[in-house]
Amino acid sequence: MSEPTIPDWLPDWLNESEYPDPEKACRLDWGWAFLRRNPGYQKDWNYLQAQNQLLGTYGLPSDLYDVTGKLKPVNATPGPVMKEWIKDSGLFNFKSSELYMAKAYGMKGEPKNPSESNIDRAFWLETKRGTLYRGLYREFHLSRSEGVAIFDLSMPINPQLEIISATLRDVQKEYKEEGGEYNDPRVRCDHYPAYLRILDAKARRVKHADIAEVLFPDSDNDYEDDYPASRKIKDHLKEACRLRDHGYRDLFQLPPSF
Repeated sequence: MSEPTIPDWLPDWLNESEYPDPEKACRLDWGWAFLRRNPGYQKDWNYLQAQNQLLGTYGLPSDLYDVTGKLKPVNATPGPVMKEWIKDSGLFNFKSSELYMAKAYGMKGEPKNPSESNIDRAFWLETKRGTLYRGLYREFHLSRSEGVAIFDLSMPINPQLEIISATLRDVQKEYKEEGGEYNDPRVRCDHYPAYLRILDAKARRVKHADIAEVLFPDSDNDYEDDYPASRKIKDHLKEACRLRDHGYRDLFQLPPSF
């Protein structure tokens, strides 16, 4: 099995100055920093560029398909999203692969090049949060962690908000008691530079102990204590992978003040 390719844009994990400053970066910066390190996103982006190059060669979307209705092969391996797009895109199905990928990752507009470290502050994820439904709209497809409230626009809003707020707290309490996942909206970004550095070090196949020696030089890492510094790296890596794989969505959905 071939070794995974290390992106040439990946910062030097040994150089702290190449990472976002917690005092200046906002939740959008952090969200993008984790998403661009998602291996699936990187594969999907590379496949998208290879497909666009093929389209530029042939000219028309229909020329992306062979006579059997299958997509012509490109010189790139698709990630999870583009694999689904290939499956869904039959002959004369010209569904935009860019929009398909963006929607799958919850992004507005077109997907971003992972080599770009900076992100447009207007960038935002698609979300149902804050959407106002009016009139006869009554069809909702909700996950276990979502809820809908109905307001009477002919009546004062504040008393209704007070009732809904109290009800939501009670329902959320039941949800958490039943084992529902709860995401604390407070962004504690002090650890984020370390998370990113650990992800980048692991992409280069650096050992836990070597990472700990750089990031936590004052921490003990002895056999007698069960290598506490290495275990700290392992715990940080677990949270970093969560943010990289799906937690970035929560960062994008937070209010701008966070």
